[in-house]
Amino acid sequence: MSTSVAPPSPHDTLPPPQNPSPSKKIKNTPQTNDDDEKKEEDSTSDSTPTTPTPTPTSDSLANLPKPAPTTTIAPTIAPKPSPVLNRCIIMFSPNYVNSLTFLGNRRGDGSRTDPTPNRLTIHGDRDILLASLLNEYLLPPLQKMGLIVPVSPKMCNLNHMLKFHKKEYLDVLQNGPTNPSDLEDYNLVDDCALPETAEGRQQLFRYLQSMAGASLHAVAMLQKFSSGVKKTTTAINWGGGRHHAKANSAGGFCYVNDAVLALHGMRQKFGKTIYVDIDIHHCDGVEEAFENDDKVVTLSFHKYDMGFFPGTGESVGKKGKVNVPLPGGVTDDMFKLVFESGLERIITAHAEHSSPFSAFCLAVGADGLYGDPIVGLDGWSLSTRGLAESVRFVSLLCKRLKMPLLILGGGGYKDVNAARTFGVCTVAACEAGREGVLSRLPDRIPDHEYFPRYGPSFSIHTDETTKGDYGSEVGRRGRRVWAGVEVRHHEDEAQRGAKRRAGSSVFDVTM
Repeated sequence: MSTSVAPPSPHDTLPPPQNPSPSKKIKNTPQTNDDDEKKEEDSTSDSTPTTPTPTPTSDSLANLPKPAPTTTIAPTIAPKPSPVLNRCIIMFSPNYVNSLTFLGNRRGDGSRTDPTPNRLTIHGDRDILLASLLNEYLLPPLQKMGLIVPVSPKMCNLNHMLKFHKKEYLDVLQNGPTNPSDLEDYNLVDDCALPETAEGRQQLFRYLQSMAGASLHAVAMLQKFSSGVKKTTTAINWGGGRHHAKANSAGGFCYVNDAVLALHGMRQKFGKTIYVDIDIHHCDGVEEAFENDDKVVTLSFHKYDMGFFPGTGESVGKKGKVNVPLPGGVTDDMFKLVFESGLERIITAHAEHSSPFSAFCLAVGADGLYGDPIVGLDGWSLSTRGLAESVRFVSLLCKRLKMPLLILGGGGYKDVNAARTFGVCTVAACEAGREGVLSRLPDRIPDHEYFPRYGPSFSIHTDETTKGDYGSEVGRRGRRVWAGVEVRHHEDEAQRGAKRRAGSSVFDVTM
């Protein structure tokens, strides 16, 4: 697959949010009939396989005479409404994959090369690997079952980004620094270095338009649950989840925060939204953006340790910010326990003491997998199964609570494992449409262009590990544990009750 950047066409661009043209405007109102959705699928999905329609002949069924109408007696009992079809869409097309990988500065075997001024290393060729897995292995059966539809995402423009980011910062991203201190002031150095040439900056900005546009497009296609009507209730953008970018600076390989832009759209369209982040790094950019917004609650499960990037995310926080700091070595079983019980408690607490959530956004990072090269061996010890189980849990939870779900990507710096993770999690996201589909996923990856990269196991899953530093004694006596740290017993029940009633960011997890 070529990694050249295809120039954007007018049909690939999101309209400006102010005074948009009626013919190009992305609708924020839910569509309520199947015909409109069918037209939208046909017009936006350039990666969905199509089958040519045969020309009717004299012997075809199309030319047989229609039977004479017969009189039928109407049933005395009205039929039950058809069940909700929890349709999932995924932002996916060849042009979008190219836009995500033009910065991939690696050799064909996946090894890194030295950066050049116009080619920065972000995620290598993980999106190319993921695209191949989706095309050759995962999407065809899901599409055949009617569980997922690929959609060619539109690009956003500067006005969309200005909903969160400062104009001065975006000007530097596009045009380069005007003062010697600009790069340092906007943190456009090191992992977020700015290309030195105009051509390089143009390519970078096109990547940002594509990535952020895909998240906004996904939000625009999400619809509320409605009995008996075909609905898009889950949308995926694995290229998104750039959760470290601030309004006026870059950070952690993130230049534009598509998660913040998408959450602004979700709170406006659906109301109170919960953002849950399971990347190993704290979602500092998203948390800061909604620090004083009671319509968006951020819940982050991440590693927290001295010197670990970004250095934020301790458990003490304000109302609306929930942090679950975890130590290194967390395994699938450990994470499942803390994640599922913690998420249920937060949702229940808001439903009982504040107001229930109306929409859900989940950011999935693959850098919590064991041995991620950026994090190192002191990171978490998760596998693809553990992360996919979290996505499955959220998919079924949103179905039960009738909340639309947006799924974004995140970190993950071993390209093959990141592709594995997002591929398996794509299947897990379809659980709301057909429960049990994840368990029927074949383990062995079929032969395809990048098959040798998955050796020696050639499995869609990474190995589960037993590495961890919680300690076997934790929880044996039913002690109350907060993110692996025992809660001091001298904190009385009145204090705990006050925290729960106030929606505190600290909740207890019984191990």
